[in-house]
Amino acid sequence: MGKPVILSAKGLETGTLDRQSEILFDMAPEAIPFVLSGPSFAADVAAGRPTAVTLAGDDATQTSALALAPAGPSFRPYAADDRIGVEVAGALKNVYAPACGAIEGADLGASARSALIARAYAEMARMVTAMGGSATTLTGLAGLGDLTLTCTSVQSRNYQFGMALGRGQTVEDIIAGGAKLAEGVATTPVADAPAKSLGVDAPLVHAVQAVLSGKADIATVVAGLMSRPLKRED
Repeated sequence: MGKPVILSAKGLETGTLDRQSEILFDMAPEAIPFVLSGPSFAADVAAGRPTAVTLAGDDATQTSALALAPAGPSFRPYAADDRIGVEVAGALKNVYAPACGAIEGADLGASARSALIARAYAEMARMVTAMGGSATTLTGLAGLGDLTLTCTSVQSRNYQFGMALGRGQTVEDIIAGGAKLAEGVATTPVADAPAKSLGVDAPLVHAVQAVLSGKADIATVVAGLMSRPLKRED
């Protein structure tokens, strides 16, 4: 029987669009993948500040048993069974964080940022289900919890990157200036591909990709999103 492997990286592989567990299957077919995700900054965990996360695996008994290993007085893992949904949510939240940061950088207001988070949540649900996960996963730590953290805190590297974009800097200028790694810059074009191929309505993913690729500026993207046909909220 293979050894359990806890995956803590978040993202989709460029080119293949593979999730982290799919990459593991290719590299170590006998390994048993478990995915650790949720609202957690490394600095908070290292400092012993209260943190709760999700540990997802395919076998409920194994997952619950494994969740006991990293648990401690200030670190609380919740077991879950939607490995795919947790992986997809973990990747996508890094797409929406730069968008929220850009709103702050462009001084568009807290109302706009809150609206974007809400619509990002709905868009994530469509993407997660289209890619084989469960929309109910988004109600938990790996979904709403992680999305809220990375889309509202200046501790988030992706949020910081977006703030710089909102202030008018280009991707090239931000990177040349020594910006910290922002996973969303690499994840966005990868996430844009399945959204199009699966026919998912994902205007926010497309908008972020347009900005990062230099095809549109913040003002143009916001105007386009605000002029979309009105519809019922989903």
